[in-house]
Amino acid sequence: MPKSAKLFRRSLQKSGVFFTPKKLAEYMRSFFPSDVAEIYDPTCGDGGLLAVFEGSKKYGQEIDEEQGNYAATNLVEAQIEIGDTLADDKFKDRKFRYIVANPPFSVAWEPQMDERFEGFGLAPKSKADYAFILHCLHHLEEGGLAVVMCFPGVLYRGQREGEIREKIVRSGALERVVEIDGGDFEDTSISTVLLIFRKNRQTNSVVFEKKETGETREVNLDEIEKNGFNLSVCQYIEPKSDKAKIDPLKEQVAARAAALNHLRASIRVDATVCELERFRQPEFDHVDFLNRLQKIIAEEKAAFLKKWKERLDPTRVQMELFGL
Repeated sequence: MPKSAKLFRRSLQKSGVFFTPKKLAEYMRSFFPSDVAEIYDPTCGDGGLLAVFEGSKKYGQEIDEEQGNYAATNLVEAQIEIGDTLADDKFKDRKFRYIVANPPFSVAWEPQMDERFEGFGLAPKSKADYAFILHCLHHLEEGGLAVVMCFPGVLYRGQREGEIREKIVRSGALERVVEIDGGDFEDTSISTVLLIFRKNRQTNSVVFEKKETGETREVNLDEIEKNGFNLSVCQYIEPKSDKAKIDPLKEQVAARAAALNHLRASIRVDATVCELERFRQPEFDHVDFLNRLQKIIAEEKAAFLKKWKERLDPTRVQMELFGL
């Protein structure tokens, strides 16, 4: 890795590449059994995801030579190949029981039909997300497990992606969708989802889960079909409502108190700055600042009273009552 890792990561983010933080990698690891003999990551980057599989034989491919060499050097028991996973699959003759991946989000690619995409179709040229997903499914053994991190758009985008998504759901390969709130990636607050695949399932129902709250719900194919194969978690798990616990009057009183405290604090900060800097010019004078505040308050008060008076006008009240 280069000396300025942060700048390097930011440069890769322009290509949809986000490094998997350790806590997120460990969370993805939790979906696998404790004894994983072999693990494959088709877009392994610097090996961060593979590294959490201690004691496992690791296989990976990475398009960026510098990252791939770093992974090969630092991972134990690892076979890392350099090359474009979609255009030049270095493991085309292999199947794996366990696959983990955090492929680049919504990057462009050159679509070309091969056995990985047969029966599903090609992902659009401008977004390779489903190309990586189908790559993982193709390399998965019967009964195998794959955990793939994706941009949330794969859950709801239509046209060609919608057609591929429907075929995957109907095949029964999609076992679970996990929504992960933003903030887990360094230098970005982007939200993500985990797609959990298992080959040769006997059902095509899908479990939807919100990581932050732990809420889950198993949904059958009929309901998913009624939703147009939209897999957004919010379609199936409604956010918990605290409306019954909220007292609007108390909320408004608290909001006013907070606003007044903030205003008082701002006034005191301005006074301190003017005193320390010995500002004497009119535009920096603290008294002038207070006078302008008073003017704003007077203007807002006059506008409010005018509106209130208009609402109490008998003619206006009658018009509103009769919808005139």
